[in-house]
Amino acid sequence: MIRGLHPRGGAVSFKREGFNSKNIFRFILGLGLLLMIPSSLSPSLSPPSAWAPALHVAALAGLSILACLAVTHRNSQIAAVSFVYAYSAFAEFLQNFSPGRQATLEDLAVNGLGCFLGMITFMIGSKLYGTEKNTANLVKEEKHIVP
Repeated sequence: MIRGLHPRGGAVSFKREGFNSKNIFRFILGLGLLLMIPSSLSPSLSPPSAWAPALHVAALAGLSILACLAVTHRNSQIAAVSFVYAYSAFAEFLQNFSPGRQATLEDLAVNGLGCFLGMITFMIGSKLYGTEKNTANLVKEEKHIVP
C-alpha cells in the first residue's frame, strides 16, 4: 500500500500490484509462448525427426505446468492449458507458410499429449505437495504485503 496526500487534504492509498508468484509464472509463460512461434517457423531450429516428438511433449508439458501455476482455480487451469494447446496448433498452422517446414497431424497429437501430461503432472504434484492450497494462500498473503 502506498500512501499519499489527496489534493483536498487527507490521506489517499494506492494499491500496487507487485511481482507475486502468479505474476512470475505468467511472465515466464508469456515469454515461452512468445518464443514458440519464431522457433517453430525457423527451419534452422528444427530438431532431428527422431527427437521432435519428445521435444514437443516436453515443451508443451512445461508450458502447461506454467499455465496451471499462473492461475488459481481448476476451471481457469483447464482454460489456460486449452489456450496453450490452441496456440501450439496455431504455430503448427503457420508452419505451412514457412519454407522448409510443414505442419502434421502427428505434431498436433504430440502437442495434445504434452498438454495432457503437463496438466496431469501438475494435478499429481498439487495433490502430493499441496501446492494448490499453498499457492492460493500465498497469493492472498502477498496481496497484504506492504513494500
